[in-house]
Amino acid sequence: MIRAIAFGLAVSLAAGVLFWLAVPVAPTEKQRGVAASETIAFQTLPRISMQDAVARIEATNLWGNTKAGGEAPKAVGKIVGAVRTREEKYLLLQLDKQVALQLKIGDTLPDAIAPFAGATIVDIQSERIVVVKNGKKFTIPVTN
Repeated sequence: MIRAIAFGLAVSLAAGVLFWLAVPVAPTEKQRGVAASETIAFQTLPRISMQDAVARIEATNLWGNTKAGGEAPKAVGKIVGAVRTREEKYLLLQLDKQVALQLKIGDTLPDAIAPFAGATIVDIQSERIVVVKNGKKFTIPVTN
């Protein structure tokens, strides 16, 4: 008899929980944030022409106050290749029309490689070299 009552209570409880989970409750107006009769009106943006849009962007100082710097220094030399022997790796650097210089790991780049002048070569690979200048690492592609 007690088993039958316990079983009946368990089935009733399970049915109540399932009913509670299955039947959706409609949200109140406070939960929705909008009265049922009220509609939401979206603000429409004014249409402007492409020229006006460009003029507005150009008139805006997007990057703050910046100084007009000169042109970036142009490199007069280029890295033309990387060679690896059994003992060492070499970098071939051509300055203008001169004969290519041969540099190895630990050497510094000459002033002709403008942005990286004075940088120390730390690694030479077939497609790029890695240099360190002022404590920062840079990767430079090797042109063929």
